Amino acid sequence: MDAAQATSAMRTCLAGELSAAHKDRDVSLCGWVDRCRDHGGVIFIDLRDRGGTAQVTVNPDGNPAVFATASCATKPSCGWWAGCGCDPRTR
Repeated sequence: MDAAQATSAMRTCLAGELSAAHKDRDVSLCGWVDRCRDHGGVIFIDLRDRGGTAQVTVNPDGNPAVFATASCATKPSCGWWAGCGCDPRTR
């Protein structure tokens, strides 16, 4: 397996490539935590990679183990996230 195949095996796209076409589709992202915010139980993580930034939203009503891991995320932690794509955030 070469480097390009290893990258594609871990992620479906780069953070900056997320678009409306990914809405309601499974996506996987790899990168590092640029910013992490807890807003009353819902955790928002800005995940950066070489392609840009994507916001990961972690809800406590989902998988408790995932929420516990996300609550420990600090800058510059590395992470791999898989979930359902939503409309891309604009900056």
